[in-house]
Amino acid sequence: MAAESDIEARMRQIGDRVTTAEGEIRRLDERETNRHAVAQGTIDRHERRIDEHEVWLDGDNQYPGIKSDLSNLKSQMQKLWWMLGAFFAAMATAVVGVLVQNFSGGD
Repeated sequence: MAAESDIEARMRQIGDRVTTAEGEIRRLDERETNRHAVAQGTIDRHERRIDEHEVWLDGDNQYPGIKSDLSNLKSQMQKLWWMLGAFFAAMATAVVGVLVQNFSGGD
Protein backbone atom coordinates (compact mmCIF):
# COMPACT_ATOMS: atom_id res chain seq x y z
CA MET A 1 0.00 0.00 0.00
CA ALA A 2 2.79 2.39 0.88
CA ALA A 3 4.56 1.40 -2.31
CA GLU A 4 1.42 2.16 -4.34
CA SER A 5 1.04 5.61 -2.75
CA ASP A 6 4.73 6.31 -3.41
CA ILE A 7 4.21 5.31 -7.03
CA GLU A 8 1.11 7.53 -7.31
CA ALA A 9 2.96 10.46 -5.70
CA ARG A 10 5.87 9.92 -8.08
CA MET A 11 3.46 9.80 -11.07
CA ARG A 12 1.86 13.08 -9.94
CA GLN A 13 5.32 14.68 -9.72
CA ILE A 14 6.12 13.47 -13.22
CA GLY A 15 2.74 14.73 -14.46
CA ASP A 16 3.36 18.12 -12.86
CA ARG A 17 6.79 18.31 -14.48
CA VAL A 18 5.32 17.41 -17.87
CA THR A 19 2.62 20.07 -17.46
CA THR A 20 5.27 22.62 -16.44
CA ALA A 21 7.44 21.65 -19.42
CA GLU A 22 4.48 21.92 -21.80
CA GLY A 23 3.68 25.38 -20.41
CA GLU A 24 7.29 26.44 -20.82
CA ILE A 25 7.31 25.16 -24.41
CA ARG A 26 4.13 27.13 -25.17
CA ARG A 27 5.59 30.26 -23.57
CA LEU A 28 8.83 29.94 -25.54
CA ASP A 29 6.88 29.29 -28.73
CA GLU A 30 4.76 32.41 -28.17
CA ARG A 31 7.87 34.46 -27.45
CA GLU A 32 9.55 33.17 -30.60
CA THR A 33 6.39 33.90 -32.61
CA ASN A 34 6.37 37.45 -31.24
CA ARG A 35 10.04 37.90 -32.09
CA HIS A 36 9.38 36.63 -35.59
CA ALA A 37 6.47 39.06 -36.00
CA VAL A 38 8.62 41.97 -34.82
CA ALA A 39 11.45 40.95 -37.14
CA GLN A 40 9.05 40.56 -40.06
CA GLY A 41 7.61 44.01 -39.32
CA THR A 42 11.12 45.46 -39.34
CA ILE A 43 11.90 43.72 -42.62
CA ASP A 44 8.65 44.97 -44.16
CA ARG A 45 9.36 48.53 -43.00
CA HIS A 46 12.86 48.45 -44.53
CA GLU A 47 11.52 46.98 -47.77
CA ARG A 48 8.99 49.82 -47.99
CA ARG A 49 11.76 52.37 -47.44
CA ILE A 50 13.87 50.72 -50.14
CA ASP A 51 10.89 50.83 -52.50
CA GLU A 52 10.36 54.52 -51.70
CA HIS A 53 14.00 55.27 -52.42
CA GLU A 54 13.88 53.31 -55.67
CA VAL A 55 10.84 55.34 -56.73
CA TRP A 56 12.70 58.52 -55.84
CA LEU A 57 15.80 57.41 -57.75
CA ASP A 58 13.74 56.43 -60.78
CA GLY A 59 12.30 59.96 -60.86
CA ASP A 60 8.71 58.76 -60.70
CA ASN A 61 5.95 61.37 -60.61
CA GLN A 62 5.53 60.78 -56.89
CA TYR A 63 8.15 63.52 -56.52
CA PRO A 64 7.23 65.88 -59.38
CA GLY A 65 9.46 68.73 -58.23
CA ILE A 66 12.63 66.66 -58.37
CA LYS A 67 12.92 66.64 -62.15
CA SER A 68 12.40 70.40 -62.45
CA ASP A 69 14.83 71.01 -59.58
CA LEU A 70 17.45 68.84 -61.28
CA SER A 71 16.81 70.57 -64.59
CA ASN A 72 17.24 73.98 -62.96
CA LEU A 73 20.42 72.82 -61.25
CA LYS A 74 21.80 71.53 -64.55
CA SER A 75 20.98 74.85 -66.23
CA GLN A 76 22.67 76.80 -63.44
CA MET A 77 25.75 74.58 -63.64
CA GLN A 78 25.98 75.17 -67.39
CA LYS A 79 25.77 78.94 -66.81
CA LEU A 80 28.48 78.67 -64.17
CA TRP A 81 30.77 76.81 -66.56
CA TRP A 82 30.17 79.45 -69.26
CA MET A 83 30.96 82.22 -66.77
CA LEU A 84 34.12 80.45 -65.62
CA GLY A 85 35.13 79.89 -69.23
CA ALA A 86 34.58 83.56 -70.04
CA PHE A 87 36.55 84.60 -66.95
CA PHE A 88 39.51 82.39 -67.85
CA ALA A 89 39.37 83.53 -71.48
CA ALA A 90 39.50 87.17 -70.31
CA MET A 91 42.38 86.37 -67.96
CA ALA A 92 44.27 84.60 -70.72
CA THR A 93 43.70 87.55 -73.06
CA ALA A 94 44.99 89.95 -70.40
CA VAL A 95 48.05 87.80 -69.71
CA VAL A 96 48.81 87.54 -73.43
CA GLY A 97 48.37 91.31 -73.77
CA VAL A 98 50.79 91.96 -70.90
CA LEU A 99 53.32 89.51 -72.31
CA VAL A 100 53.10 91.02 -75.79
CA GLN A 101 53.53 94.51 -74.36
CA ASN A 102 56.55 93.46 -72.25
CA PHE A 103 58.30 91.60 -75.04
CA SER A 104 57.61 94.21 -77.69
CA GLY A 105 59.42 96.77 -75.63
CA GLY A 106 56.54 99.22 -75.47
CA ASP A 107 55.81 101.17 -72.33
